[in-house]
Amino acid sequence: MIAARRFLAEPAPAGFPLGLHAYCKVNLGLAVGPRRPDGFHDIATVLQTIDFADTLYARPRARGLRLRVVRRGPARRLGLPVGAGASNLVRRAARQLREAAGERRGAEVVLVKRVPAGSGLGGGSSDAAAALRLLSKLWGLRSDPRGMRRLAGALGSDCAFFVAGGRARATGRGERLRRLPVSDLRRVVLALPATGVPTALAYRLLDDSRRPRPLAKDLTLSERARKISPRSTHRTVSLGARSLLRNDFEEVIASHYPGIRAATSLLRELGVGIPRLSGSGSAVFAVLPPGRRSPGAVTRPRRRSLAVVQARFTRVGSLWCR
Repeated sequence: MIAARRFLAEPAPAGFPLGLHAYCKVNLGLAVGPRRPDGFHDIATVLQTIDFADTLYARPRARGLRLRVVRRGPARRLGLPVGAGASNLVRRAARQLREAAGERRGAEVVLVKRVPAGSGLGGGSSDAAAALRLLSKLWGLRSDPRGMRRLAGALGSDCAFFVAGGRARATGRGERLRRLPVSDLRRVVLALPATGVPTALAYRLLDDSRRPRPLAKDLTLSERARKISPRSTHRTVSLGARSLLRNDFEEVIASHYPGIRAATSLLRELGVGIPRLSGSGSAVFAVLPPGRRSPGAVTRPRRRSLAVVQARFTRVGSLWCR
């Protein structure tokens, strides 16, 4: 088992004066509505950042953006591939920030990728929000939280959440946020399968699984959302992992990805709490009850197919490197 905080002590690349750790998240319950006419889905979820993080480093450059992606930790062998091309969210964030600010200077950025892509932990979205903050400081730009959230929100449904991080209730397609208090920095155990789950595929599988069932027999999204009210969510999370809400993706995604079933089984064997899928997968997590000791070592055969990381809740979305 790897302690997420150990990664934060890794030395920065030589010659890079600025660095920012980009925390990922887990979903403390996720309700998904039917597909909308615009192709999106309404959701109701509670997002919580944890201190398992990618790290971005930057230094000035006369013009253009040079991006290098280095896969370390669990992302070296797990998850979907991550390129440095035009679709990378860090590159897109930099381009959007330059256009909004009329900035002509460039930057060289190193993205140390530890959070596996396709794990449902929001690593790419967090990287994008961190890139906005990092490059604003590098170029000496004035930035306000509202403007930063607007830029981040244009990059992806949950990018705006990572500008502040902590805990928030998200509705709409994930862009409507209401911040919630983080009463205690609880510990989380993550089990990370080797295979990542593309988000678009996860939603397609969920839609396909619902077609034979009459919608009238299921709770409407508004009914599900009322069960994830800010007050009740704070209360249930405080009571412990036993009362955490379900994730609508769990059953259908696990049926297509055996690694998710293996991750769930491992957490149950470790006795760390009730396993839950994060986002659309593939990461499975459990919140340790107060006073529960950390689980012991994971056997070597398990390590070949899964990575196990212990992390903590955070109250912020990113942290400057020391």
